[in-house]
Order: sequence, then C-alpha cells, then structure tokens
Amino acid sequence: MGPLQDLPEYLIWANGRVLQMLRETAVDAADHRIFTHILAAERVWASRLMDEPMPCPVWPDWTLDESIPLIPDNGALYRQILDARSLDEPVACRFSTGEAFESTVAQILLHVFAHGAYHRGQIAQDVRRAGGQIIDTDYILFPGSDPASSARG
Repeated sequence: MGPLQDLPEYLIWANGRVLQMLRETAVDAADHRIFTHILAAERVWASRLMDEPMPCPVWPDWTLDESIPLIPDNGALYRQILDARSLDEPVACRFSTGEAFESTVAQILLHVFAHGAYHRGQIAQDVRRAGGQIIDTDYILFPGSDPASSARG
C-alpha cells in the first residue's frame, strides 16, 4: 500500500496520538481548537471528494469530546473514497468562499495529509512548551508506512 492509499489509517493513528497528547498535557484551549479544525477540515475535504455539501465549518466550535467520533469516521470516509475513486481523477469543487477550482483526488489527499501534519506539529510544539511529552505523528513512524516499521515500534 502506498502513502496515499494508507492515508485513512494514518489519519486515525496520528489524530489519536494528538488526542492523547492533548488529554495528558494542560495546553491552551487554542490547541483544542486547532485539533477540532484538523478533523473538521478532513471532513470538509472528504465532502468535496464525494460531491456533497460542506457538512461543517472548517473552524467549528466543538469541544474536544464532541470531535472524538470524527477520528474513526473520517478514516472510514477516506477509505470509502480511495476504494471508489482513481487518484488521477479530476475533482471540481468550491472553497468555503465559493470560489470554484479543479484538482485531482491525489492532490486533495496530499493536501489533507500536509494540512493535518502542519497543525499536528503546532500542537506538539505547544505540548512541549507546556512541559508535556511529545508523541510523534511523523508518517515514517506510522506502522502501516513500511513493512519493517513494526520492528521500529
């Protein structure tokens, strides 16, 4: 399985690890908001890939607990998308501003990956500043990224 094909499982793994950091460290509420933004943005991009209306704002006012069910739900949505769509398939969609654009499934999946990684890094930096323990979410450490990775732990 390639990096884009295992994105659904990676999202579940990485977001679960960030949730663990947030639960173990007293960080600013802004970090909880960034985490809910990651999950909401994943949901919004999935809706674009499925040609459905935007299901939520990209910066929702969810509590941490309200956002938790989206971790496995988003993974399941992306698995459904990958099982149904070709990576080079064009996708016509709109930004939340209403501006139309076209991309490919692969480009959108790469964006979802990079967007989440960026914000997970922000949270990790704040966890470190607050004296908490960083839990790495780097893709290279994801157990599904490489058959030898399970030996790395």
